[in-house]
Amino acid sequence: MSANLSRNLSWKIRLYQSIVFGIRIFCRCDDGIINRGTKNLFDFKAPPSREPINGVSTFETTVDATHNLWFRLYIPSHTKDGCGKVKMLVIFYFHGGGFTWMNTNSIGCDNLSRRLSREIPAVTMSVKYRLSPKHKCPS
Repeated sequence: MSANLSRNLSWKIRLYQSIVFGIRIFCRCDDGIINRGTKNLFDFKAPPSREPINGVSTFETTVDATHNLWFRLYIPSHTKDGCGKVKMLVIFYFHGGGFTWMNTNSIGCDNLSRRLSREIPAVTMSVKYRLSPKHKCPS
């Protein structure tokens, strides 16, 4: 079944998957340790924007500065009614990456959170958490 699924994907998605897989191999040492310095070269960041981008504004709030714990709030701009009040869904988004790759301000996570907020519409809270240590598990 997976062979049929991969044949149905566009060449752009297959190329993207191949590039991401290559980067992951390039950033991992033979003993399984992730080279964070090399990984960070490929992890492009998106800054927060109070001005709407694609119909969504973003704000960052620090929860615990000592542990570098914060979240980014995505708010769709087209949801206000005449009174300035509206009921909306709230999505708590914890990014993927196996606790080792990407972050809430990575471009891929930022784009997905913006899209969720815009298309559902909902307020999306994307949480930034500490990634696993560079040592293999169990560490």
